[in-house]
Amino acid sequence: MLELENLYNTLYSDNRYTKSYEEFQTQFENPLYRQKVYKEVAATGEYQGVFSQFESKYYPKLDFKPKEVKKPAEQNYNMSYAKSVNANQAEGAQRRGTRRAERRAQNIEGWHEVGKYAKNK
Repeated sequence: MLELENLYNTLYSDNRYTKSYEEFQTQFENPLYRQKVYKEVAATGEYQGVFSQFESKYYPKLDFKPKEVKKPAEQNYNMSYAKSVNANQAEGAQRRGTRRAERRAQNIEGWHEVGKYAKNK
């Protein structure tokens, strides 16, 4: 925060800021106020650089690593929830379709069993 204190001292000594350093720190938390200060020092030529460099120098709290956000499964494949559900159903139908002949044979045997049961009654 030494950089911020130097910035404050520069502005205070030129009577461009008249409040306390603590108030300056509080105001400097606001991004719009940081931009206002940047425009002021850039216009006078005291700071030469872009706003992002100014912020990283005088407000290092912004230097953070973005936290990892876990996405729902449907977003991993760049499709909506409904499409992902349909895709999962299609995959299941496709899997079931590979054993179709086997299922048909079981159904036929099953119907024969039902038929035998009905005839005996």
